[in-house]
Amino acid sequence: MNFSSKSEKPTIFHMKNQVDIDVKTLRDYNELSEEIKEKTMISLFILLLERVGLIILLAYLLLNIPAFKQSLIHREKWTTQFLLILIFSLFATISNFNGIEILPGKIISNTPLLSLSEEASLVNTRTLTIGISGLIGGPVVGVLVGAISGITRFSLGGIDPQVYVFSSLFIGLVAGLY
Repeated sequence: MNFSSKSEKPTIFHMKNQVDIDVKTLRDYNELSEEIKEKTMISLFILLLERVGLIILLAYLLLNIPAFKQSLIHREKWTTQFLLILIFSLFATISNFNGIEILPGKIISNTPLLSLSEEASLVNTRTLTIGISGLIGGPVVGVLVGAISGITRFSLGGIDPQVYVFSSLFIGLVAGLY
């Protein structure tokens, strides 16, 4: 990025569906003021908070279904574990497709994600869902939800998608053993 004068700095624009930062290289990012970096992180935090709220709302609705509450009493049953795998995998898949895409210089939200470019990364609540599935259902549920979520995330692409498969499995296992 070329600046015509030393006083000209990269700027941030808040738009309805994206936060656009005029940054092309890491050097340009380092030239951003702390105020702009902070505003970007706050915007990202608020966007993630919206997604967490959606997960909490869905979980609250589920817990108000008497049959689901009754099945949680018998978590060691295979039918209950299958139900938990199904529900948490659905939540994790929704998290993957409802994430926030981060490109060099851009944060894009409110767009359903079906694929990511090679330089894009994804911020979502997938790990929260996997961790809770392991805590509630144990290691089998956590690992299987992690596998389904990791494979879904891998299919989206982006920067090093294979890392997300292994991290999802690890998160599910550790949360399930805890």
